[in-house]
Amino acid sequence: MSKIIAGLALLVSFHVTAIENEVHQQINQLFERLNLAYQELDVEAASATYSNDGLYISTGKELDLNIGNPGQVYFKEWFASLKQNQKYADINFRVKKREQLASDIVVDTGYYRIRVFDKQGHATASNYGKFLNINRLVNEQWINWADAFESNGENSEYWDAAKPIENLRYD
Repeated sequence: MSKIIAGLALLVSFHVTAIENEVHQQINQLFERLNLAYQELDVEAASATYSNDGLYISTGKELDLNIGNPGQVYFKEWFASLKQNQKYADINFRVKKREQLASDIVVDTGYYRIRVFDKQGHATASNYGKFLNINRLVNEQWINWADAFESNGENSEYWDAAKPIENLRYD
């Protein structure tokens, strides 16, 4: 999986342009929309953060490579399971690097943390990992066109070591 992520990063890192503050804010809002969808277990809201013709690469056995929107495949099943067990989740991000390749393409790399909570609000599980997102501007809204990630399980070493970087999402 690390080779896939590295290959995607090399593929898209051929031309970098300066990023305006407004673009930073809009991309950071994309992460916030996904986090809110996780907290509310809202399949439609989570799906709306992804492209319908994009690429979703997971280290999970059941969803190793998905072309299209992962919402109806991944989020629908997982969110339903959480609801059934009276749990909810959140997803947080610490972006390490952001590059704008074109006016409508921005690449983010960094770390994520997914936590599952019981109905009393106590964290019952955590998962940490690395990600590479290729974000596209479609109909004046940024969406995630390609999402590749690698789980580190409960190992929070990279997450803990990440430092805030100006203009980049840091939860």
